[in-house]
Amino acid sequence: MMISLNNFVFTVFLFLGILSTQAFACIIENNAIELEVYEKIKTIYGRDVCDTLKKVATAKKLPLIDIKMFEYEGGFRLSPKNLIQSDNFSNVDFSYGVMTYDSIRNSIFISGNPKYGSIIEFAVPEIVKSKNIQDFVIVETSRQPYFRFYNPNDVASKKITGIDGFFRITGIGKLGRSLIVNYINWYDANANEADTSIVITDAHNMVASEIKGPYQIEGAARASGWITPIPEIWQDLLGGSHILGNQPYASIISRLSVGPSAFAFYPRPDMVYSEARHVPSVRLLDFPLKNFLKLDQLYGDDVSTRAILNNEMLNNDLWTVLSGAAIGFIAPNTRAYVTIGKSGGHKSGVGYKIKQLNSGSTNTCGGSCARDFNDHGSYYWMWDAYDLFKVRLGLMEPFEVRPYDYGYFEVPVGNDLLASSGAYDTENKRLFLSFRSGDTLRRFARPPLILTYKLNI
Repeated sequence: MMISLNNFVFTVFLFLGILSTQAFACIIENNAIELEVYEKIKTIYGRDVCDTLKKVATAKKLPLIDIKMFEYEGGFRLSPKNLIQSDNFSNVDFSYGVMTYDSIRNSIFISGNPKYGSIIEFAVPEIVKSKNIQDFVIVETSRQPYFRFYNPNDVASKKITGIDGFFRITGIGKLGRSLIVNYINWYDANANEADTSIVITDAHNMVASEIKGPYQIEGAARASGWITPIPEIWQDLLGGSHILGNQPYASIISRLSVGPSAFAFYPRPDMVYSEARHVPSVRLLDFPLKNFLKLDQLYGDDVSTRAILNNEMLNNDLWTVLSGAAIGFIAPNTRAYVTIGKSGGHKSGVGYKIKQLNSGSTNTCGGSCARDFNDHGSYYWMWDAYDLFKVRLGLMEPFEVRPYDYGYFEVPVGNDLLASSGAYDTENKRLFLSFRSGDTLRRFARPPLILTYKLNI
């Protein structure tokens, strides 16, 4: 049970000799935390916990944010043309749009055509505010040569990544000149693939760079998606400088987080500057299949997992089998962990290889899909980072945390577009979101579309 600290309780602790005079003064000064949190901090950090208490009290006073604080700015397009004339896959056509942003170079690093493992750097052009993507600037050329590091028929690239087949890039993060690339075997039927990442040591000259790997991040597929920085005030409390999450497009649900995830880690000492292949992480938010994300009060023990995830009762507006988080970050100067992705089936339910209502087609869908063709969109789930801290202290399980807000995320150029990746620019408070196959203006090409939002806080 949560018990608020008060002067009387700690006066008793002082009288009984449980607290030193110095600790007593520190606690009274930072009297905004719970008794059980204090007890855990004392156990973990030792008798003198004043510095930690100050950090906790400061972090807890930070505000949560509202999704309406994200203001649509506009976007830009990427040309699907080949970057190598004789190579029909040296492009971003049909890319999943996995990306990161480099504020120093004002560019994005984005995954290429999924036929191979490749990364392309594009300079960010003028962002045009319009609801019509025809008005957007098209980036025609890359900033550096097209870079391919994985070929499914190449023994060397398999050795570098550790992946034999079904290779897919799922996360990109830039630290200094280095680029961390996360990936999965997207159809790992045995659910035992442990290799997750490589490090490209010179992101500014990728074709000539050394590649280190494969690394094995604790959490495997549940921690091999996005890579975003943790604000300094939260780093010691959560146990890392960056957060890892999952990804929205993967098969074999038993190995995935059935809900957004968060794993804290230190990539610089444990990857960029390390030759060791094992990378420790701190599990903060994670929903294995047996503890999948749901509102427990809505369902009895007799309701099956399948019924809930397929929304057979039409009361599930939180997470279905069609849901997937694409980007997660702690907004600076807040205690909000923001996750954005896609979802569907909340209004009509979910079927498998069915004919969809309002689809305009007599064909069945290829797998799981909403019963109504229009019942899908980009989605958000927002979490209190203080809850993640309590998970690290052992006061909550990673699957016991629930979002304080969630729902459809507005996409002014088309609410049927599904967010597939993103990045947050802390300097300009700008959120980049990519949308797989979001640019549909050409007859056959389907490059990702990039939109931006300003966080007004």
